[in-house]
Amino acid sequence: MVSLQRGLWGQILASSADPMMPGLANLQKSGAVTLDGSTWKFQRHGGGVVFTDSSGRRTVDIHEARRGPEYFDAWAVSRHFGALGNEGDRLMTEAGQVAGGGLEARVNEWLRDLAAKGLIVAEGDGYRLGDACDNG
Repeated sequence: MVSLQRGLWGQILASSADPMMPGLANLQKSGAVTLDGSTWKFQRHGGGVVFTDSSGRRTVDIHEARRGPEYFDAWAVSRHFGALGNEGDRLMTEAGQVAGGGLEARVNEWLRDLAAKGLIVAEGDGYRLGDACDNG
């Protein structure tokens, strides 16, 4: 997911003639970018941008753009898994998360466990990949 966020954010930056202003003030409200042959629609909201692939099946929400595309939290991850429907549930179960409860709560528990194991780094109310996990 982080690689995808980086790629999509990179496409937004590449499409802008000027450096991104605070609050995304110079980013158009909506549009589309292409990444690896797929078209992604985007919508600016609050301090971030939500991307949806052309099938409407995959969603990536960088809802705190000021923190950069490497930042993620339970909300963003649950949006990503939730957009996958049953496949998202299957992936969460394979990751050791018991079915039941709200998706965001399950994701939050999973992220806390990964941080406790040193696989991701807690940052404020979200996370970043640790150096050992960051494969670009």
